Amino acid sequence: MSGPPDQRERPVLSVVVPVLDEEKGLPELHRRLGEALAEVQGQVELIYVDDGSTDGSARLLEGWTRSEDRVTLVQLSRNFGMEVAMSAGIDHARGQHVVLMHADLQDPPELVPQMLELARGGADVVFARRIGREESAIKRALATAFYGVMGRLARVPYQGQAGDFRLMSEPVVEAIRQMPERRRFLRGMVAWVGFRQVPIEYRRAGRTSGRGASYPQLFRLALEAIASFSDVPLSVASYLGLLTATLSAFGAALLA
Repeated sequence: MSGPPDQRERPVLSVVVPVLDEEKGLPELHRRLGEALAEVQGQVELIYVDDGSTDGSARLLEGWTRSEDRVTLVQLSRNFGMEVAMSAGIDHARGQHVVLMHADLQDPPELVPQMLELARGGADVVFARRIGREESAIKRALATAFYGVMGRLARVPYQGQAGDFRLMSEPVVEAIRQMPERRRFLRGMVAWVGFRQVPIEYRRAGRTSGRGASYPQLFRLALEAIASFSDVPLSVASYLGLLTATLSAFGAALLA
């Protein structure tokens, strides 16, 4: 990842989009993003992060980078995962506000201007909260269970039914950049840093192309979230320590 972004001709808004094998859906995404960003007053930049795609995604992204000055392509050397890809995009962003969104069009680009207006009204974070999900029953049930668990275990207020789709102001972005975590869960990190956070509600569309995260990948992400932003690991370690001490004392008494 790069160091601090240069400060020349800073855009008012940077949109960071991680991409993994989204060749079929990218043209529609790029078109809709262009239409949405046309409503934004001021300079904008669009940062695509290619997370090791094996289809024609990189070819499309390289073409837009050559033909459009506001488009930047960050290419990772292999597939590192969504969290690393988003972090790489944040590190390259120069905007006064940064939007994170997925490339699968489940999150509507048309919300971006509204998110920016809320930020201009004083919000430091605008997170998109799902009021409906056009997804499989299994995935909806797992998502509901995960948000329920995180809501009970998290050390900080955790926004239920909110994914990665969010806008962050410059102070929030700088706070995220300064955090030393090597294994990142950005949703939790944004909640942890605080600031004024407001929701914007939307209905999440179903995936029409590309490939989403597998259930093992989602399970690992859930474990990472619980390990990083709850007291569960500390509690488990405490109980194990108490059990070990008790067994040691019992053993010592038997051997005395």
